[in-house]
Amino acid sequence: MSQLQTVPLVSIICPLYNKIDFIAETIQSVIDQSYTHWQFIIVDDGSTDGSYEFVKSLNHSNIVLLQNDSGIKGPSAARNIGIEKATGEYTIFLDADDILLPHCLEQRVREMMQDNKDFIVFQMNSFGTPVKEKTTFYSEDYLSDFIANNWKWTITGPIWRTSSLKSLGGFDIRFRILEDPELHTRALCAGFSFTVLYNSEADCLYRQFENKKINLSLTVESYYLFLYKLLAEENVLEKIGKQYQSAFLLSRKRAYNNVLVYFTPTNRDIDTLKKSLSQIDALYFDKKLISKTKVWFSWALLHAFFIWKKIPILRNRVWLFKKLNTKLL
Repeated sequence: MSQLQTVPLVSIICPLYNKIDFIAETIQSVIDQSYTHWQFIIVDDGSTDGSYEFVKSLNHSNIVLLQNDSGIKGPSAARNIGIEKATGEYTIFLDADDILLPHCLEQRVREMMQDNKDFIVFQMNSFGTPVKEKTTFYSEDYLSDFIANNWKWTITGPIWRTSSLKSLGGFDIRFRILEDPELHTRALCAGFSFTVLYNSEADCLYRQFENKKINLSLTVESYYLFLYKLLAEENVLEKIGKQYQSAFLLSRKRAYNNVLVYFTPTNRDIDTLKKSLSQIDALYFDKKLISKTKVWFSWALLHAFFIWKKIPILRNRVWLFKKLNTKLL
Protein backbone atom coordinates (compact mmCIF):
# COMPACT_ATOMS: atom_id res chain seq x y z
CA MET A 1 0.00 0.00 0.00
CA SER A 2 2.78 2.45 0.84
CA GLN A 3 4.20 2.13 -2.67
CA LEU A 4 0.83 3.02 -4.19
CA GLN A 5 0.51 6.07 -1.98
CA THR A 6 3.71 7.56 -3.40
CA VAL A 7 2.49 7.53 -6.99
CA PRO A 8 -0.60 8.57 -8.94
CA LEU A 9 -2.79 11.41 -7.75
CA VAL A 10 -6.52 10.78 -8.19
CA SER A 11 -8.83 13.72 -8.91
CA ILE A 12 -12.39 13.22 -7.64
CA ILE A 13 -14.85 15.67 -9.22
CA CYS A 14 -18.14 16.47 -7.52
CA PRO A 15 -20.83 18.93 -8.71
CA LEU A 16 -22.67 20.40 -5.71
CA TYR A 17 -26.14 21.93 -5.65
CA ASN A 18 -28.27 22.07 -2.48
CA LYS A 19 -27.11 18.80 -0.92
CA ILE A 20 -26.67 19.96 2.67
CA ASP A 21 -28.30 16.76 3.95
CA PHE A 22 -25.80 14.50 2.18
CA ILE A 23 -22.55 16.29 1.36
CA ALA A 24 -20.94 15.65 4.78
CA GLU A 25 -21.32 11.87 4.34
CA THR A 26 -19.99 12.09 0.79
CA ILE A 27 -16.92 14.05 1.87
CA GLN A 28 -16.26 11.72 4.80
CA SER A 29 -16.32 8.73 2.45
CA VAL A 30 -13.45 10.31 0.52
CA ILE A 31 -11.50 11.23 3.64
CA ASP A 32 -11.85 7.61 4.83
CA GLN A 33 -10.11 6.17 1.75
CA SER A 34 -7.27 3.71 2.39
CA TYR A 35 -5.51 5.37 -0.57
CA THR A 36 -4.66 8.89 0.52
CA HIS A 37 -3.14 10.54 -2.57
CA TRP A 38 -6.25 12.32 -3.82
CA GLN A 39 -7.69 15.75 -4.50
CA PHE A 40 -11.44 16.29 -4.08
CA ILE A 41 -12.64 19.00 -6.45
CA ILE A 42 -16.09 20.20 -5.41
CA VAL A 43 -17.76 22.64 -7.81
CA ASP A 44 -20.70 24.51 -6.30
CA ASP A 45 -23.44 25.30 -8.80
CA GLY A 46 -25.13 28.10 -6.85
CA SER A 47 -26.33 26.31 -3.71
CA THR A 48 -28.72 28.25 -1.48
CA ASP A 49 -29.06 25.77 1.41
CA GLY A 50 -25.68 26.27 3.05
CA SER A 51 -23.88 23.49 1.18
CA TYR A 52 -21.16 25.79 -0.12
CA GLU A 53 -20.58 27.40 3.26
CA PHE A 54 -20.35 23.99 4.96
CA VAL A 55 -17.66 22.72 2.57
CA LYS A 56 -15.77 26.00 2.86
CA SER A 57 -15.76 25.73 6.65
CA LEU A 58 -13.94 22.38 6.51
CA ASN A 59 -10.75 23.98 5.21
CA HIS A 60 -9.31 20.57 4.25
CA SER A 61 -5.98 20.66 2.41
CA ASN A 62 -7.04 17.99 -0.10
CA ILE A 63 -10.39 19.58 -0.91
CA VAL A 64 -10.53 22.16 -3.71
CA LEU A 65 -13.77 24.16 -3.52
CA LEU A 66 -14.75 26.07 -6.65
CA GLN A 67 -17.81 27.99 -7.77
CA ASN A 68 -19.44 27.69 -11.16
CA ASP A 69 -19.31 31.26 -12.40
CA SER A 70 -19.46 30.31 -16.08
CA GLY A 71 -23.03 31.57 -16.45
CA ILE A 72 -24.14 28.07 -17.49
CA LYS A 73 -25.74 26.01 -14.74
CA GLY A 74 -26.08 22.27 -14.41
CA PRO A 75 -23.92 19.24 -13.60
CA SER A 76 -22.29 19.18 -17.04
CA ALA A 77 -20.89 22.70 -16.73
CA ALA A 78 -19.85 22.10 -13.11
CA ARG A 79 -18.05 18.86 -13.94
CA ASN A 80 -16.28 20.53 -16.87
CA ILE A 81 -14.84 23.11 -14.49
CA GLY A 82 -13.58 20.23 -12.35
CA ILE A 83 -12.05 18.48 -15.36
CA GLU A 84 -10.22 21.66 -16.32
CA LYS A 85 -8.74 22.00 -12.81
CA ALA A 86 -7.94 18.30 -12.33
CA THR A 87 -4.23 17.61 -11.91
CA GLY A 88 -4.44 13.91 -11.06
CA GLU A 89 -3.26 11.16 -13.38
CA TYR A 90 -6.66 9.53 -12.89
CA THR A 91 -10.15 10.99 -12.48
CA ILE A 92 -13.37 9.77 -10.86
CA PHE A 93 -16.76 11.50 -10.80
CA LEU A 94 -18.77 11.43 -7.59
CA ASP A 95 -22.19 13.00 -7.06
CA ALA A 96 -22.80 14.98 -3.88
CA ASP A 97 -25.20 12.41 -2.40
CA ASP A 98 -23.24 9.24 -3.26
CA ILE A 99 -20.34 7.66 -1.38
CA LEU A 100 -17.09 5.80 -1.99
CA LEU A 101 -16.35 2.70 0.05
CA PRO A 102 -12.97 2.79 1.86
CA HIS A 103 -11.16 0.51 -0.62
CA CYS A 104 -12.41 2.30 -3.75
CA LEU A 105 -9.38 4.37 -4.74
CA GLU A 106 -6.84 1.75 -3.72
CA GLN A 107 -8.57 -0.90 -5.83
CA ARG A 108 -8.99 1.35 -8.83
CA VAL A 109 -5.46 2.76 -8.88
CA ARG A 110 -4.03 -0.75 -8.66
CA GLU A 111 -6.09 -1.89 -11.65
CA MET A 112 -5.21 1.18 -13.72
CA MET A 113 -1.51 0.70 -13.04
CA GLN A 114 -1.72 -2.96 -14.08
CA ASP A 115 -4.03 -2.48 -17.08
CA ASN A 116 -3.07 0.38 -19.38
CA LYS A 117 -6.58 1.41 -20.41
CA ASP A 118 -8.30 4.76 -21.05
CA PHE A 119 -10.86 3.82 -18.40
CA ILE A 120 -11.89 0.88 -16.24
CA VAL A 121 -15.44 0.42 -14.95
CA PHE A 122 -16.11 -0.97 -11.48
CA GLN A 123 -19.23 -2.20 -9.74
CA MET A 124 -21.50 0.35 -8.05
CA ASN A 125 -24.41 -0.67 -5.84
CA SER A 126 -27.48 1.35 -4.99
CA PHE A 127 -28.47 2.16 -1.41
CA GLY A 128 -31.19 4.09 0.39
CA THR A 129 -34.05 1.79 -0.61
CA PRO A 130 -34.98 -1.70 0.65
CA VAL A 131 -33.79 -3.33 -2.57
CA LYS A 132 -30.08 -2.91 -3.35
CA GLU A 133 -29.23 -3.14 -7.02
CA LYS A 134 -26.06 -3.40 -9.04
CA THR A 135 -25.48 -0.68 -11.64
CA THR A 136 -22.65 -2.20 -13.71
CA PHE A 137 -23.46 -5.01 -16.14
CA TYR A 138 -21.95 -7.28 -18.75
CA SER A 139 -22.61 -6.69 -22.44
CA GLU A 140 -21.48 -8.42 -25.60
CA ASP A 141 -21.44 -5.01 -27.32
CA TYR A 142 -21.29 -2.01 -25.00
CA LEU A 143 -21.53 0.57 -27.78
CA SER A 144 -24.67 -1.04 -29.15
CA ASP A 145 -26.28 -1.03 -25.70
CA PHE A 146 -25.39 2.60 -24.99
CA ILE A 147 -26.80 3.70 -28.35
CA ALA A 148 -29.98 1.80 -27.50
CA ASN A 149 -30.23 3.64 -24.17
CA ASN A 150 -29.53 0.41 -22.32
CA TRP A 151 -26.76 1.80 -20.15
CA LYS A 152 -24.39 -0.65 -18.49
CA TRP A 153 -22.80 1.62 -15.89
CA THR A 154 -23.35 4.93 -14.14
CA ILE A 155 -21.31 8.07 -13.55
CA THR A 156 -19.07 6.85 -10.71
CA GLY A 157 -18.45 3.39 -12.20
CA PRO A 158 -15.41 4.39 -14.31
CA ILE A 159 -11.98 5.61 -13.30
CA TRP A 160 -10.54 7.60 -16.19
CA ARG A 161 -7.03 8.28 -17.34
CA THR A 162 -7.27 12.06 -17.06
CA SER A 163 -5.47 12.76 -20.34
CA SER A 164 -7.92 10.51 -22.19
CA LEU A 165 -10.90 12.10 -20.45
CA LYS A 166 -9.74 15.61 -21.35
CA SER A 167 -9.32 14.58 -24.99
CA LEU A 168 -13.09 14.00 -25.16
CA GLY A 169 -13.72 17.71 -24.55
CA GLY A 170 -15.79 17.25 -21.40
CA PHE A 171 -19.53 16.94 -20.96
CA ASP A 172 -21.98 18.44 -23.44
CA ILE A 173 -23.51 21.39 -21.55
CA ARG A 174 -26.75 21.14 -23.56
CA PHE A 175 -27.72 18.04 -21.58
CA ARG A 176 -29.60 18.61 -18.32
CA ILE A 177 -29.97 14.84 -17.85
CA LEU A 178 -28.38 11.86 -19.65
CA GLU A 179 -25.12 13.81 -19.76
CA ASP A 180 -23.09 10.87 -18.45
CA PRO A 181 -24.46 8.24 -20.90
CA GLU A 182 -23.71 10.73 -23.68
CA LEU A 183 -20.09 11.09 -22.53
CA HIS A 184 -19.70 7.32 -22.17
CA THR A 185 -21.18 6.74 -25.63
CA ARG A 186 -18.78 9.30 -27.09
CA ALA A 187 -15.83 7.51 -25.48
CA LEU A 188 -16.99 4.19 -26.93
CA CYS A 189 -17.48 5.72 -30.39
CA ALA A 190 -13.96 7.16 -30.17
CA GLY A 191 -12.56 3.68 -29.64
CA PHE A 192 -11.28 4.22 -26.12
CA SER A 193 -9.68 1.14 -24.56
CA PHE A 194 -11.56 -0.06 -21.50
CA THR A 195 -12.35 -2.95 -19.19
CA VAL A 196 -15.64 -3.54 -17.36
CA LEU A 197 -15.24 -5.40 -14.05
CA TYR A 198 -18.92 -6.22 -13.71
CA ASN A 199 -18.23 -9.13 -11.35
CA SER A 200 -16.08 -7.10 -8.98
CA GLU A 201 -17.14 -6.21 -5.46
CA ALA A 202 -18.88 -2.84 -5.34
CA ASP A 203 -16.57 -0.02 -4.26
CA CYS A 204 -19.05 2.87 -4.37
CA LEU A 205 -22.73 3.43 -3.61
CA TYR A 206 -25.43 5.26 -5.56
CA ARG A 207 -28.17 6.81 -3.44
CA GLN A 208 -31.66 5.83 -4.52
CA PHE A 209 -34.74 7.77 -3.47
CA GLU A 210 -38.09 6.05 -3.08
CA ASN A 211 -40.99 7.34 -5.19
CA LYS A 212 -38.65 9.46 -7.29
CA LYS A 213 -40.65 11.01 -10.12
CA ILE A 214 -39.45 11.02 -13.70
CA ASN A 215 -39.52 14.28 -15.65
CA LEU A 216 -41.03 12.70 -18.74
CA SER A 217 -40.83 15.73 -21.03
CA LEU A 218 -37.17 16.38 -20.17
CA THR A 219 -36.36 12.68 -20.57
CA VAL A 220 -37.86 12.39 -24.07
CA GLU A 221 -36.35 15.75 -25.04
CA SER A 222 -32.94 14.46 -23.93
CA TYR A 223 -33.44 11.25 -25.91
CA TYR A 224 -33.87 13.41 -29.01
CA LEU A 225 -30.77 15.49 -28.26
CA PHE A 226 -28.77 12.31 -27.63
CA LEU A 227 -29.86 10.79 -30.94
CA TYR A 228 -29.49 14.04 -32.86
CA LYS A 229 -25.92 14.43 -31.66
CA LEU A 230 -25.00 10.88 -32.67
CA LEU A 231 -26.78 10.79 -36.02
CA ALA A 232 -26.69 14.38 -37.30
CA GLU A 233 -23.70 16.03 -35.61
CA GLU A 234 -21.31 13.10 -35.25
CA ASN A 235 -22.57 10.97 -38.18
CA VAL A 236 -21.68 7.89 -36.18
CA LEU A 237 -23.43 5.45 -38.50
CA GLU A 238 -20.95 6.36 -41.22
CA LYS A 239 -18.06 5.98 -38.77
CA ILE A 240 -18.96 2.84 -36.86
CA GLY A 241 -20.93 0.89 -39.46
CA LYS A 242 -24.48 0.05 -40.44
CA GLN A 243 -24.57 -2.90 -38.04
CA TYR A 244 -25.66 -0.44 -35.36
CA GLN A 245 -28.92 0.47 -37.11
CA SER A 246 -30.86 -1.96 -34.94
CA ALA A 247 -29.50 -0.26 -31.81
CA PHE A 248 -30.74 3.11 -33.05
CA LEU A 249 -34.17 1.64 -33.81
CA LEU A 250 -34.34 0.23 -30.29
CA SER A 251 -33.42 3.65 -28.89
CA ARG A 252 -36.36 5.22 -30.74
CA LYS A 253 -38.66 2.52 -29.39
CA ARG A 254 -37.49 3.24 -25.85
CA ALA A 255 -38.35 6.92 -26.27
CA TYR A 256 -41.91 6.03 -27.29
CA ASN A 257 -42.15 3.39 -24.58
CA ASN A 258 -41.24 5.94 -21.91
CA VAL A 259 -44.33 7.90 -22.89
CA LEU A 260 -46.53 4.80 -22.82
CA VAL A 261 -45.24 3.79 -19.38
CA TYR A 262 -44.93 7.10 -17.55
CA PHE A 263 -47.49 9.45 -19.09
CA THR A 264 -50.40 10.40 -16.82
CA PRO A 265 -53.49 12.53 -17.54
CA THR A 266 -52.10 15.23 -15.23
CA ASN A 267 -49.07 15.68 -17.47
CA ARG A 268 -49.42 19.09 -19.08
CA ASP A 269 -46.54 18.70 -21.52
CA ILE A 270 -48.26 16.77 -24.30
CA ASP A 271 -47.10 19.31 -26.88
CA THR A 272 -43.48 18.99 -25.72
CA LEU A 273 -43.69 15.20 -25.87
CA LYS A 274 -45.18 15.30 -29.36
CA LYS A 275 -42.51 17.74 -30.52
CA SER A 276 -39.63 15.61 -29.23
CA LEU A 277 -41.01 12.40 -30.71
CA SER A 278 -41.73 14.09 -34.05
CA GLN A 279 -38.14 15.40 -34.10
CA ILE A 280 -36.84 11.89 -33.49
CA ASP A 281 -38.99 10.52 -36.31
CA ALA A 282 -37.94 13.29 -38.69
CA LEU A 283 -34.29 12.56 -37.89
CA TYR A 284 -34.75 8.83 -38.43
CA PHE A 285 -36.65 9.34 -41.66
CA ASP A 286 -33.92 11.69 -42.92
CA LYS A 287 -31.30 9.04 -42.14
CA LYS A 288 -33.46 6.39 -43.86
CA LEU A 289 -33.82 4.39 -40.68
CA ILE A 290 -37.64 4.33 -40.81
CA SER A 291 -40.29 4.66 -43.51
CA LYS A 292 -43.22 7.05 -43.81
CA THR A 293 -45.51 4.14 -43.02
CA LYS A 294 -43.67 3.52 -39.75
CA VAL A 295 -43.99 7.20 -38.84
CA TRP A 296 -47.73 7.17 -39.62
CA PHE A 297 -48.38 4.07 -37.50
CA SER A 298 -46.38 5.52 -34.62
CA TRP A 299 -48.34 8.76 -34.60
CA ALA A 300 -51.67 6.96 -34.93
CA LEU A 301 -50.73 4.88 -31.89
CA LEU A 302 -49.56 7.92 -29.93
CA HIS A 303 -52.71 9.98 -30.58
CA ALA A 304 -54.94 7.01 -29.74
CA PHE A 305 -52.98 6.55 -26.53
CA PHE A 306 -53.47 10.16 -25.41
CA ILE A 307 -57.23 9.85 -26.02
CA TRP A 308 -57.34 6.47 -24.24
CA LYS A 309 -55.66 7.90 -21.12
CA LYS A 310 -58.36 10.58 -20.82
CA ILE A 311 -61.07 7.94 -20.31
CA PRO A 312 -61.10 6.99 -16.58
CA ILE A 313 -62.32 3.42 -17.02
CA LEU A 314 -59.56 2.71 -19.56
CA ARG A 315 -56.81 4.83 -18.04
CA ASN A 316 -54.81 2.08 -16.37
CA ARG A 317 -55.35 -0.57 -19.04
CA VAL A 318 -52.56 0.24 -21.45
CA TRP A 319 -51.38 -3.32 -22.12
CA LEU A 320 -52.76 -3.05 -25.66
CA PHE A 321 -50.57 -0.06 -26.45
CA LYS A 322 -47.51 -1.75 -25.00
CA LYS A 323 -48.18 -4.72 -27.24
CA LEU A 324 -48.70 -2.46 -30.26
CA ASN A 325 -45.48 -0.67 -29.33
CA THR A 326 -43.59 -3.94 -29.81
CA LYS A 327 -45.20 -4.58 -33.17
CA LEU A 328 -45.39 -1.15 -34.80
CA LEU A 329 -42.66 1.17 -33.50
